[in-house]
Amino acid sequence: MSSTVPPTPNTPCPQTASAPATPTSASPAKRPLPTEFIPVGVSGRSKAKIDHRESPFIRFGRHYVRTISMFDLPSTVITTGLLRDPEEDPTGFSTLDNRRYDAFQALVQLVPTFASIIDNDEASPEAIQKWLNDFAGSLKLGASGAKSDDTGSLRGAVIDWLKAGNKSQPNLTSTLEREKKIGRGFRNDITGKLLCPVMLDWNDEKIRTDLLNGTATIDGNPINGSHWPAFLFAGEAFNKDLPWEGFLQGKYLRRAYCHIFTSPSSAKGDHNKSNATHTTRATRATRSGNAANYGMTAVTKPSIAYAAAQLAFALSEDTTFHKHRTACDAVGLYNAIMDFFEAPQFTAKIEDLLKWWNRSIFPSHHVEHSAANFGLAFMQAAWDRQNDNGVHVAEQAVTAAELERGDAQADGSEPGQGSETSST
Repeated sequence: MSSTVPPTPNTPCPQTASAPATPTSASPAKRPLPTEFIPVGVSGRSKAKIDHRESPFIRFGRHYVRTISMFDLPSTVITTGLLRDPEEDPTGFSTLDNRRYDAFQALVQLVPTFASIIDNDEASPEAIQKWLNDFAGSLKLGASGAKSDDTGSLRGAVIDWLKAGNKSQPNLTSTLEREKKIGRGFRNDITGKLLCPVMLDWNDEKIRTDLLNGTATIDGNPINGSHWPAFLFAGEAFNKDLPWEGFLQGKYLRRAYCHIFTSPSSAKGDHNKSNATHTTRATRATRSGNAANYGMTAVTKPSIAYAAAQLAFALSEDTTFHKHRTACDAVGLYNAIMDFFEAPQFTAKIEDLLKWWNRSIFPSHHVEHSAANFGLAFMQAAWDRQNDNGVHVAEQAVTAAELERGDAQADGSEPGQGSETSST
C-alpha cells in the first residue's frame, strides 16, 4: 500500500461531477476513525487544531450545524457512518443512531469528495486518520461559529420584531433590550406567552408563577422542550383535538428561518399570511443569504428544528445552551421536533408541511405551474365556434384567393394563369 497522503483540509479537493457515493463499510482496523481527543488550552477552552482562516472546510461546518445536525459533534456523526454497513436494517438501530447515520449521509452529499477520500486505497491509514481528525475539527469550528453568529444576530432581531408587532402595548416591550437577555423569558408577558407550553393557559397567574419558578408540570411531568411552546403554532393557537394543525407554522418561527437562511432583511416583511411568498421592495435582501451561498433550494427538517431552537433561546433569558436546562430546553425542543418529523403517523402531514415551507421560503423553486395553455385554449374554442357557424369555410376561400393573387403579382402573371405565359 502506498503512503500517499490525501488532500488536507487546508487544500480543497477537486470535486467530481458524479453524485457522491456512501463510503463502503470496513472493519475499524482497516478504516481509521476520527479521534475524540480535543486539545484544551490554559483557559479551559478547546483549541483549534488548525487555523480557521486557512481551512476551506470551515464553511461546510457552518452549513452542517444549520441543516444537518445542531448538537451532534461531526466526529460522532462520521464515526457512526463509517462503522455502519449501508445494507443493515435500520430497525435494528436506535432512533439516535439512525438520525446520526442520516446526518452522515447528508454530510457525504454536502462534501462530495469525502467518500472518495475515505475509500482511497492508495493512502495509508495514518494519513487518512489525520485527514479525518482535521476534517472533523474544521467542521466543528465552522459549526460553532455559525451557531454563535445566529445566536448573536437573533438576540437583537427578535426584540425588533416583538416591538414592531406590539406597538399598541409599549409598556410590555419597554423592558426588552436588544443586547441584553435580562427580563426576557417568563419574566415578560410577551416572551413568556410565546414560550409557554401551548397546553397551558398563560393567563392563569399560578401557571405564570410556576413557569417562572421552574416548578410547572403537565400530567405530573416537569416542563421540557417536548411540551411545544406556543410560538411553534400559527397564530399561537392550539386545537387539542387536532394538535398538529398549524404546527411549525408560527409567524416568528418563519421569521427566524428567513433571518438565518435568506437574509435578516427578508425576515422583516409581513409574514402573517401562511402562503406569503414574496417580500416588499423595502425588505428585499441586498446580498446573498446562507441558503444561496450553499445552493440550498429546499428546507431540511433539521433546519426547521434549528430555527425553532435558536428562536426559543432568543426569547429566553438564558445566556448559554445547556442540555440540563429546563426553563429553556432548546436541546430538548430540537430533538422533539426531529422526533415529530420521524413519526410514521404524520407522514402525509409532514409532506404537506414541507411543501408549505418550500413555497414560503423558496417560492421560485417550488411554485406549482399549470400545464394548461389558457391563451391557446381560448383561441381554439373560438375557432370551433366560428367553424360550427360555417364562417371558416368562407374565410378559407378568401384566403386562398388572396394567396393566388399575391403569387401572380410576384411573377407578373395574371390571376388564374399561374407562372405560364403564352408564346408569341
